[in-house]
Amino acid sequence: MTRLIFSFLLFLALVPSKLGAGSASVLGVLETPQCKEEGGVHVRALFAKSGKNWISLSTDEAGRNFLTAKMEWTIIYEGKKLGSLETTDPGFITEYPWTYPRDRVLNPIPGQSLPVIKNEGQRFHGWCSTPEDRPLIVISSGSAIDPSKWTPSTLSVKDKERIFGAFKKAAGHAFFCPKDLEAPVPFRYTLKSIEVLGCVKDKVGRQLVTMRLRPVKESETCDGPIDTAWDQHTFLLSDSTTYLGMGLELVGAGDFDGDGQSELLFWQSGYNEDGYLLFSSGLKQKAKYLWGYH
Repeated sequence: MTRLIFSFLLFLALVPSKLGAGSASVLGVLETPQCKEEGGVHVRALFAKSGKNWISLSTDEAGRNFLTAKMEWTIIYEGKKLGSLETTDPGFITEYPWTYPRDRVLNPIPGQSLPVIKNEGQRFHGWCSTPEDRPLIVISSGSAIDPSKWTPSTLSVKDKERIFGAFKKAAGHAFFCPKDLEAPVPFRYTLKSIEVLGCVKDKVGRQLVTMRLRPVKESETCDGPIDTAWDQHTFLLSDSTTYLGMGLELVGAGDFDGDGQSELLFWQSGYNEDGYLLFSSGLKQKAKYLWGYH
């Protein structure tokens, strides 16, 4: 009798994991992992919808709950379905848990025709390199449709002025070395020093704006890492201005969990760090899938 009860309890403990793997919305990217010697395209499973929240699959424990030996994915780009693919799980064993989010990938089954979109503008650069092809979003369920209808837009001079104060607060002081690489001096930047790298607007008028200080040669000659003020910074502009982060590139938007709202997936790169961020619930919630290299 005791053995029977134990077996039943063990079964109950396993049920949520199996149900989660089969029914949850899983979001990932089809990409060529950077800093990987063997190259080739893989699927990196990033996030899964658990209850009302998206959780990161950046640990082995989280991955086991949602990844299965074979998975089917829909490939999406700019609100449209580009195709589909199947993956197999090669498994993953490591002595160093910190390498899990960096190296954990799923393999496309050979023989499938996979879409490729060139990385125009040398975007999505990482700690090691810049990929030739841009990452594409894949989902195990959900919708390719973007209910918020994020589309390219142009930032007005008035709106640029609105963001400038938030930019100065987020970027901080900038330095450059006009004479001696070991003698940095303050760079007094103004509104005219700001370069807008991208702007998209949704159907209610909110804008996602990415900007940076316009590069000058002397900013790259200082000894040591370049100041973060020279990096690109992304903001959400609505009734107020919200800072989203540094080193972000928008991968895409879509209703990845089928709840009628758009989520936004970003690539993020910084010092010894790459990965992805997912903004959901009207961009009020954020989930991270990040890794380092040493």
